[in-house]
Amino acid sequence: MKLRRIAPYVSFMIFFVVSMAPTESIEPVSVDIWSGKAVISGRSVQVEFISDPLSLKILSDEEPRFESTDGRFVFYTIDGKKIPFIRAIRIHRRFQGFWADLVSADDTFGQLSVTMDAKQHICVELLPPPGKAEEITFDLTQDKNEHFYGLGDLWYTESIDLKGCKVEMLNRQGTPDECNYVPFFMSTKGYGIFVDSGYMGYFDFGTSDSSYIEINFPAPNLSMHIWIGNTMRDVLPQYLDLTGYPVLPPDWAFLPQKWRDEGTWDDVFQDVQGHRDHNIPLGVVWLDRPWMQGDYGSDDFIFDEERYPDAEHRIQQLHDLGVRVMVWGCDFLTPDSRYYQEALDNGYLVGGFGIQNDEQHLNRHLIDLANPEARVWFKSIIKNALNLGIDGMKLDRGQKYPMNVTPPSGRDPAEMHNYHSYLLVKTYAEALQEVRGKDFQFTPRAGWAGTQSWTMKWPGDLESDFSLDKGLPAIIRAQSAAGLTGFAFWGSDIGGYGNECTKTCFIRWAQQGTFSPLMQMVGKGNRWDAPFSWDEETVDIYRYFAKLRMNMIPYILEQARIAHEKGYPMVRHLAWEWPDDPEVHRRNYQYMFGDELLVACMISNATEREVYFPQGEWIDFWNRDRIIRGPRILMEAVPLAKFPVYIRKGASCAFELPNKSE
Repeated sequence: MKLRRIAPYVSFMIFFVVSMAPTESIEPVSVDIWSGKAVISGRSVQVEFISDPLSLKILSDEEPRFESTDGRFVFYTIDGKKIPFIRAIRIHRRFQGFWADLVSADDTFGQLSVTMDAKQHICVELLPPPGKAEEITFDLTQDKNEHFYGLGDLWYTESIDLKGCKVEMLNRQGTPDECNYVPFFMSTKGYGIFVDSGYMGYFDFGTSDSSYIEINFPAPNLSMHIWIGNTMRDVLPQYLDLTGYPVLPPDWAFLPQKWRDEGTWDDVFQDVQGHRDHNIPLGVVWLDRPWMQGDYGSDDFIFDEERYPDAEHRIQQLHDLGVRVMVWGCDFLTPDSRYYQEALDNGYLVGGFGIQNDEQHLNRHLIDLANPEARVWFKSIIKNALNLGIDGMKLDRGQKYPMNVTPPSGRDPAEMHNYHSYLLVKTYAEALQEVRGKDFQFTPRAGWAGTQSWTMKWPGDLESDFSLDKGLPAIIRAQSAAGLTGFAFWGSDIGGYGNECTKTCFIRWAQQGTFSPLMQMVGKGNRWDAPFSWDEETVDIYRYFAKLRMNMIPYILEQARIAHEKGYPMVRHLAWEWPDDPEVHRRNYQYMFGDELLVACMISNATEREVYFPQGEWIDFWNRDRIIRGPRILMEAVPLAKFPVYIRKGASCAFELPNKSE
């Protein structure tokens, strides 16, 4: 009788446990194809494809993130005519995705592949009619309140927000030199796109039609990687999972740095002694061209004995003073190099730069870095300097690959023009790592998708003024855009590269550099001995901010660790944290420096500026008793010795101010 009374209870309990067990899909990604439709489903992301009219939609938790309009999705161009693919006539299943056979408006055929892996990383690839396509285009819809960020170092857009802008992926010589365009962007709608192509395409975020984004590349086929997330903080690490997280530079790379455009050992030691005499921190010196042998000072990574004799001993002397040493590098050889004939004999040279790049010095020949044998050979030359104790490289050039010369490697010069930057940076990074392990600073001008995992980026030459397109304001915009493309470590030449820099411009640039990952100053033109080129007030202000930089090193190192491990940029446009605040998208000269500092840069001779305080409470960096509650706009007084910086309330770092009397 007891068993009969217990049995119903046991039966009930078993049923209860089974009914509450969570249901899970037996496969991380499922694919269904039926009635002219295909659906790829992951744990929270779903891809929906319709054959006729052709369209693609990506949803996250049932909310549309990425969409094309029916019949306006993929195109190819032939003889200057843009032809749409209008429908799919067949859909074939493949692992974690599908192939669709497409037919165009002129009855030619192509193929579209869409896959999604277990991490919900989506790949879309278009194969147009064989041998016919001159260009490939994807059109996507955009919302009225949607904003876009990324694409590397941006120079000629009026805003860091790409909405309403068109950006060409074309490396160019000039001021500034454009050689770090990266075909990756993120949308505040919750997705990111990386176009895996070195060809010279463009992204149009609504200049001709504000309802669409147009992605166009003159490539034989086109692949897009797509990631979904609620914010850019979710999307950027997914892109970095593919291309590489930012390298973690050694601690000394964050110290104040100085370089001269040209000089001798006497000049270098004069700079070091001048800083010591004035109690100004200095951690690194760079030797710019010409430091090597040769008519152009660019040959063989061997020191010019007239300018820099006994190099190994002098480098050691600087090390004994606690100063690291870096040198300039390039991507070419000239006929007076001892290695030139060997390069010719082995087919390691591309050829002259070419008139199409406005370069008259046709005796400078690029290394054909598409050839792995040439890369190994060139690394052995770079190591001539590294083996003497050099601590790092400032890598110039990268934007002048000729488009009218087919290299010995046989690569398409139209593709290599941009991709050369990647191979150049890779070659130097390998040489540095092979000699120095992880203890080096590598600061190139050029870059591409993936080079953020090896470098501490520098943008190249800028004018020494407040001009919006070529001076201090331009580098602030470029730095923020690069950060949202994965380049967590980035810094410009304090004072620019022009021959004439005013006292005010130098000071405002130095203040911005203090709150940047890389703080490095140039001596050139009217300021060879900067910061001593103007007056005592300039020296006092620079010393104060250099000491402030030293006080901030623990904070900077912690933010660098976060950047390396999580991929979060150190310089963060305000849209990174407040994407739903419409005000932040027009604030091109404000950013967060790490988690806790709000920076508002000075971009003119003015001594006041408008500052936008986003949601939260902010403590005045210079008056810790003053708290501002955002969102709010205030006009702030900014005398030359101050810089608009505010601490997020509750910050873990004390941000101790230097003692002016020391």
